[in-house]
Order: sequence, then C-alpha cells, then structure tokens
Amino acid sequence: MKYSKTKDSKLSFVPANAGYFQLEPVYGGGDEIVEFCKNPVIAWAIEQIETFGGCNGQNLIVTPVSTQGSAGDDPILHPDGRIELLSDTTFHGENAFEEALAYMNERAIYRKSIRNN
Repeated sequence: MKYSKTKDSKLSFVPANAGYFQLEPVYGGGDEIVEFCKNPVIAWAIEQIETFGGCNGQNLIVTPVSTQGSAGDDPILHPDGRIELLSDTTFHGENAFEEALAYMNERAIYRKSIRNN
C-alpha cells in the first residue's frame, strides 16, 4: 500500500507497543487461506486529511505498519488475543484464529465471484 499523502493531508508515524501483529494470509494450493504468518506491528501510520465534514473538518486514517510494510487489510492480532479485521469485525476467544480464517476465506470467495461477473 502506498500512503495517499496529498497537499491537503499530513502523514505521521507513531511507534507501536509490543504485542500487536499483522496476520498475513498464507494460501494453500488455490485461493484458500490455510494459516496466518505473524509479523510484528512496529508503527502506526496516521494520515490526517482535511475535509468539509467529520470532527473539526478532519478525518484520520490509521494503518498498521509491520516489519513487512503496510498491513493494509490484513487482520491485526492485539495483545489481549482479539483479532481485528478492517476495524469493524473482531474475533475473541479460543477459536479466534479459526473464525478469522473462515471469515477471510469467505471474503476471498466473495471477491472472486464479483471479479468473475
């Protein structure tokens, strides 16, 4: 992912606390995700964009940065064990990894069906 810094935005980086990981999907023989590779999150990229709405006319886009670069849409493992996807879907408990794998595979199937239509 390239950061979309424009003349109307400010880009900052903040060091991440220990214990956050990007869960990079590892694919099997086809399109199925079979496991996740854990990459430490080392920083958070914060892009402040001037807008005509939002809080004080500004929006913030926060993107985790791992040792492999920007985590983009990859799930993030938090120190307390929860797994967060796209800031709106979170999995907790013993089955968090399995539930996240199933969710990511459903998303991949959905995206593939859209591309093929």
